[in-house]
Amino acid sequence: MEYVEKVIRIPDVILVDLARDDRHALLLSNISGSYQLWSLDLHDRRMKEVSHGNERVTYADLSPDSKTVAFTRDFGGSERHQFFLAPITGEEEEVQLSEFDGIRVFDFEWSPDGREIAFTGCTREANFLWSLDVKTKSYRPLFRCEGRVLSSSWSRDSKRLAVSARTTKEPRSSELVIVEREGEEVDVYTPKWGSENSSPKWHPREERLLFKTDAKGYHDLAVYDYSARTHTYLNLSSLGMDFPNFGWTHDGEGVWFVAARNGRTKLYMLYKNEPPSELPTPTGTITNIKLSHQDSFFIYSWSSLSKPPQIMRLDLTKGQSSVLYQPPYDPNLPLGVAEFLTYRSFDGLEIPAYMVYAHGTKEPRPCVVWPHGGPWWEVADAWNPAIQAIAVGGFHVFCPNFRGSTGYGAEFERMNIKDPGGGDLQDVVYGARYVLNSGYVKDGKIAIVGASYGGFMTFMAMTKAPEIWKAGAAIVGVTDWKEMYELSDAAFRAFIEELLGKPEENPDLFRDRSPINFVHQIRSPILIWHRANDSRCPLKPVERFAQKLEELRKPYELHVVEGEGHGPQKTDNLARQYTYIVAFLLKNLG
Repeated sequence: MEYVEKVIRIPDVILVDLARDDRHALLLSNISGSYQLWSLDLHDRRMKEVSHGNERVTYADLSPDSKTVAFTRDFGGSERHQFFLAPITGEEEEVQLSEFDGIRVFDFEWSPDGREIAFTGCTREANFLWSLDVKTKSYRPLFRCEGRVLSSSWSRDSKRLAVSARTTKEPRSSELVIVEREGEEVDVYTPKWGSENSSPKWHPREERLLFKTDAKGYHDLAVYDYSARTHTYLNLSSLGMDFPNFGWTHDGEGVWFVAARNGRTKLYMLYKNEPPSELPTPTGTITNIKLSHQDSFFIYSWSSLSKPPQIMRLDLTKGQSSVLYQPPYDPNLPLGVAEFLTYRSFDGLEIPAYMVYAHGTKEPRPCVVWPHGGPWWEVADAWNPAIQAIAVGGFHVFCPNFRGSTGYGAEFERMNIKDPGGGDLQDVVYGARYVLNSGYVKDGKIAIVGASYGGFMTFMAMTKAPEIWKAGAAIVGVTDWKEMYELSDAAFRAFIEELLGKPEENPDLFRDRSPINFVHQIRSPILIWHRANDSRCPLKPVERFAQKLEELRKPYELHVVEGEGHGPQKTDNLARQYTYIVAFLLKNLG
């Protein structure tokens, strides 16, 4: 258990922003035990804490003059956020900027003139784009939508905003919405009806937007000319299956982008009339990245499944990357070694996966299947402390990127719509059979562990394919989609409608894909780990699931953590969670 706790206590570190003078990087890290903001001096590499407290910071953005940081806090994990301001120096106390009543904030951006902060989020009733006046602390809605609203971007003259919003009923669709700062004019644009268009970014000087789209049936980047109402594709599909990060160069002459394939990323620059040029970065995953304001270097967060996070700098003149900051950890930890694999599912579909071998050896061991959350997410070659905690506990960890995962193309990503817990569950089951038949698993000892949608998959696997598993652990999972729908705010009702439809429209599907209706089929011990303030996957349906287990005398444990919610947790609580889960696995798998 010592190794497990050491892995969980390796600090996370995420790049948030870069100051205009290119001297300081703003980082988010749990090095203090909860996620707080830190300033990293790029010259002397000293770290200074910017935000102070125990309640986690969820999102942040530097003011246009880089003197002030705006950030949101989540109190008690309920994801009802408030805005705060703090100087980048961290030398003064933070000031609360908002007093919202029941608003979930997703992302935000300062206006270039520094007067307002545009933010996206939701209430119980609807999804919104709002503007928050920094001086008066008042806020007003600029755009309202039933579907999700994300990724606000200001035009350089501060006159208008662009967001990505799902304005239709089409699943996985979203359109570019341009909203005037003053007035009620709203323009909606899409290259193709039903396509997904996301993360719009205004050109530094012109009325053009760079955005990601799947309008051609696969992911690409495109440029929308706002004046002409036309778009141009960049035709980058040969370089990657997804483009998680991208932006304009500050001189406006080029575009940079991160291309992802098979869970790993590469970085490119693209200038007009020239082919894209690949820049040197390590094998693994770039998560967040910023280009310096002089277009001379990149700062980025990087990690792999076997290497903890670090902040790196890529000098464009020298063409070399170097480590700026890496949180301390024990270099003697027997971390698992990852390998990319593929296998065939029930219908012949090729499913990508990662296997993390305990202690770096392929000798047979008990194995844990780890279905990821989302479901529109993936296990990439990026640091995942939960996976490594299980691996240092002595288990191989098999991570299937089942249909519906991101990173493997638009068609693959949409394959679980109106079918959650159907084909994707079979992908997980066939993955378990694949590793059982491969010789990696000792004595058929295999378990399943997952969080969020992975927790849902764990509940489903334990109830619908009970013959496979020796044990399972479901963390903040879904047991009843209908009850979850009734308890959700606008953002998560929209998510459920996108994935399953509405309960009254598809009652049979809601029933068949809710594990609470199949508790009687569980055969093996199940550990349920939940958090009292979870607003995404509420506790109440999970408690009813546990009550049924009790009534049926099934072997189970239920643990509820007070004062925490669905998202990233305080390090002490995570350490307790995973040491307990690994102990549970050792008890039931040996």
